Amino acid sequence: MTSRLASFGSRLPRENGGNRCAALRALAIGVAILSLAGVANAEVLEAELRRDVRYLASDELAGRFTGSAGHWKAAQYIADRFQRLGLSAVGGDGYLQHFGFPQSVAMGDSTCLTWGDASWSQPSDVLPLGHSAAGGAEGEIVFVGYGADTLNSEKGSHEADLTGRIALVLSGAPDEPSGRATGGTGTTSRAKVAEAANQGAAAVILVRTNKDGPDDVPLPFDPTSRGGSIPAVALSRSAALECLGAEWESVFAEDPDAIAQRLGKTVGHGTIHADLREIRTETANVAGLLRGSDPDLMWEYVVVGAHYDHIGIARDGRVNNGADDNASGVSGLLALAQEFAARRDRPRRSILFIAFSGEELGLLGSRHYVANPLVPLIGTRAMINLDMVGRLRNNTVMVLGADSGSGMADLVEHAALERGIDVTFGGRAPAGSDHVPFLGSSIPSVFMFTGTHPQYHTPDDDWQLLNYVGMSQVLNMTADLLEALANADSVPTWVPPPQRGFLGVVPTQSRAVGFTIASVVAGSAAAKAGLVAGDVIKEFNGKPVENAAALIRALSRLSAGAEVSLVVERGEERYQCTATLGPAP
Repeated sequence: MTSRLASFGSRLPRENGGNRCAALRALAIGVAILSLAGVANAEVLEAELRRDVRYLASDELAGRFTGSAGHWKAAQYIADRFQRLGLSAVGGDGYLQHFGFPQSVAMGDSTCLTWGDASWSQPSDVLPLGHSAAGGAEGEIVFVGYGADTLNSEKGSHEADLTGRIALVLSGAPDEPSGRATGGTGTTSRAKVAEAANQGAAAVILVRTNKDGPDDVPLPFDPTSRGGSIPAVALSRSAALECLGAEWESVFAEDPDAIAQRLGKTVGHGTIHADLREIRTETANVAGLLRGSDPDLMWEYVVVGAHYDHIGIARDGRVNNGADDNASGVSGLLALAQEFAARRDRPRRSILFIAFSGEELGLLGSRHYVANPLVPLIGTRAMINLDMVGRLRNNTVMVLGADSGSGMADLVEHAALERGIDVTFGGRAPAGSDHVPFLGSSIPSVFMFTGTHPQYHTPDDDWQLLNYVGMSQVLNMTADLLEALANADSVPTWVPPPQRGFLGVVPTQSRAVGFTIASVVAGSAAAKAGLVAGDVIKEFNGKPVENAAALIRALSRLSAGAEVSLVVERGEERYQCTATLGPAP
């Protein structure tokens, strides 16, 4: 499972009796209350889950890194099981849906940078970034601080149009010990390049700050990166100072005022050439189809997915076995396939069981599937994603994406109620697991998840730590949901996501506490609430606003139409007002 930043919503506890339970039971849509492997065989199910997880998370598979020998062993294990269960092979090569991907990049020897009258070449002063695109770019060079405005907010926004220009970016972020070590949002060099590309930049020059390494050398080349969309190079500080002047030493020392004074400034004209060669390898999704029984509905599909790849060998040589992430989901996928394939009465709709590859590298398998579907997307009615379902705690399963389908949350809650599990509902995660590409194709999708833990993405995520009794509970709940989706006369229909809320204020470069408004967008919620340039927002929905970043984060969680309360300072006066957020432009 890739890193998740999901914010879960309200916890829905079980209720005993009353109209609520009756209403939920009415949503059963004729669903039989089942138990995988039979009620009398609960111990058998747990043993089968343990057996599958123990193999998939064994040292023999060496962490199942995408494209590795261990990954192919896992693929064959899943394909063999699908075959034994009698699922139809729809992958193109039996049960396998092959596709290629850029596994890494190799550095050539002709990367170079020209800045005004000066020029540099590798390796002493300039190196390509591993997440650079190969090729060249030319344009004005614009200083954008740390890159994303969410990082610059205490220093002000760079407010520059980067279209067709080269972004000069500092490594790391404010108050972090090392730009290389951090994993915070927007702070990695990969995130900075992506942010610049999103803003239309033609290329990126990254310069390490003083705290990001005592030596004056470019950021080291990372061959495990897999390229990007625009050319990007790392330049040594001494080379940068040669063009910028000694007064920029305070910028690389991360003096806030020095950074703020230069944000958005054009600092010259440059030409970049990044010499990189992409190294591609092959992987495969593993898919098996259980054809439905209804002559009319058999051409409609429910997809059940789980990724089988993981992150391979740790730097210390230990194996990242990935028991919870995501041998647990794959074992659940196999258990569900076995349960539904063994039934005398097959479901009315067809079910595609698919194990995705490359999730840890950016949802590669699910993105490839959605672009090259094995069954028509137009006939795909719903998707269930199992990712990290092996650590049930406090009897609570987390379900993301239920708001993507009309009535889906009720179906989930009913299944959980019947299985005695509490549910925490979350919204549609912007990234993180294989349901996301299906959401992007307007397919109602839910993501079953029992939560993260200290062993996540470490060699300590081993099979002995999983809660197999809890896994069986989650899978029986999922089976009830799957049966409802596969057998109902009608299924949840797509519900578009709500638009993000927009207040319409632009911050100044002030370092004072609060959000000091530089300008107000005409016709925006802020304008309608009477806010003007110079006002300082001190509180937002009852909480203090420490700086612009705090307000930006708070707004990012709200949708258009939300009513918010503000405490505003105007000169010597402080007053309270409300605003109804509009849609983001």
